[in-house]
This record gives sequence, C-alpha cells and structure tokens, in this order.
Amino acid sequence: MNGWAVLSLAGAILGSAVAVIAGSDETTAVPAGLLAVASAAVFAILLLSERADWRVVDSEPAGGAPLSILVEGFRGNPLGRQAVVGAVASLERDLPPGERPSLSLREEQELLAGSPAEFDAWVRSHLDRLEREM
Repeated sequence: MNGWAVLSLAGAILGSAVAVIAGSDETTAVPAGLLAVASAAVFAILLLSERADWRVVDSEPAGGAPLSILVEGFRGNPLGRQAVVGAVASLERDLPPGERPSLSLREEQELLAGSPAEFDAWVRSHLDRLEREM
C-alpha cells in the first residue's frame, strides 16, 4: 500500500468516527460522512489500481495473422510459401475425391525452391481450377 492509500484509509476512518460521534448534529455529521465516503472511494480506487493488470493483450497470435503469412509467402519467404501451399491444399480438400490434385514431396520441394514467377503461376492455376470447380 502506498502513502496515498494509507492517507485515504485514515480519512475514511476519521470521517466515519466524526460522523458517528456528531450524532444528530447535521452540520458536522454530513461533511464528515462525505469525507468518509470520498476517502473510502479513493482508497478503493488506489487499492484496485495496484492490483489490476494494465498490460495490453496482443490480439494477434505470435506467428502473425494468417494473411501476413500468406503475404510473406508471395514475397519469397520459404516458410510463407509452405503456408501458401498448405492453404491451397486445404481448399483442394473440399473437392470431390477423384478431382483432388496431389503434390508429391519432391514436387513440393521443387515448387518451394523455384522462382517467384513459377510459384505465382502454380498458385494462380490451382486457384483458377478451384474457382471453376467450386
């Protein structure tokens, strides 16, 4: 507890005591009661502010938003390219079983190591096919 919290607690106790001792004398009891209520409110605010966790919570996952991963994939980042291939593959899973294209591990490695133009062409052809068939 800091000094202001102790002072406000003392004010609340003192104001309450004076209001009780004043009894029916409204000219003394009302201001003392107001002092007690205001001091208690300040004490509560100070006490809660010490205990509250005021850190800002990051709403984006640590790995970045899915869209940013895809954007990085088109910039040539190998992990991003894998994310793009995975996203296309997950879309292709919705196709009927006989129409699902398969990509071997070797083909995927060649695709990931290829030039940006080759990668873009592969993505465009697969997305065009998905648009036609869905």
